[in-house]
Amino acid sequence: MQIQFYAFLSLSIISLFLFTSCSRVGFQDSNDITSASNSGNGNTGVKPPPSSGLADQVNSLDMRTYVDSGTFEGLLVADLDKTGKGQLILRIPLGITPIFSIGAGSHQKYKDISFSLEGSIANGFGLVVKIPLKYILRLSDVEAAAPGRLPNGDALPAVPSGELPMLNIVINPDKKEKIYLYLSKEFVGILFESKFDPGIGGFEYPLTDKNGLRTLGYFHLIPPKNKAPTAFMLLLQLPAKASALLDDYFMD
Repeated sequence: MQIQFYAFLSLSIISLFLFTSCSRVGFQDSNDITSASNSGNGNTGVKPPPSSGLADQVNSLDMRTYVDSGTFEGLLVADLDKTGKGQLILRIPLGITPIFSIGAGSHQKYKDISFSLEGSIANGFGLVVKIPLKYILRLSDVEAAAPGRLPNGDALPAVPSGELPMLNIVINPDKKEKIYLYLSKEFVGILFESKFDPGIGGFEYPLTDKNGLRTLGYFHLIPPKNKAPTAFMLLLQLPAKASALLDDYFMD
């Protein structure tokens, strides 16, 4: 189903992006993926049933990820919902004024991959995408997910191969705006095409854990190129041990 999803951004948004972007220092993995905090349970705050040591490890796994610098510093952009079969919740901060028609919908084929525009005037707005873990941990469930690069043809930033299996969600009838999903056990990315161009080039802000100690990904503004419009992108690297733990718990 194609969903109307227009967002008209005021010129005031330009000031939100006029900050120095940070240099890439590379993704950092950690051998200790079970944080001492037990609060990283997605939006529900509900833990999986305590049935084994494996459940305890999942309970203590904290995958909350924050923007490390710039206008959106400290903003939560990724979390793990541990209820049911589990899902990764990603949020692209847009910082837009409320002059839009709110849209919500799902992937044309994989209906349990959903998106919505959420937020408030006080806290800003963001595009929220919820991806069930089965599409990340068992990519074979996603048919015909051919490797893809950025819509402008460039390699995906910080991804050694420069490409990942890709799906897209059409979010308005003329197909000029899409959400691209990049899915693998190691990397997960979402990219939102926008007709708005702030005219400042691009930026790149690191994404880190709650303590700001590990770089887990990057938030990008990608300028127009090769007929591709401006794009906002979150790209995360999933710790290998976290992926293995989630696979053992949710997929078996």
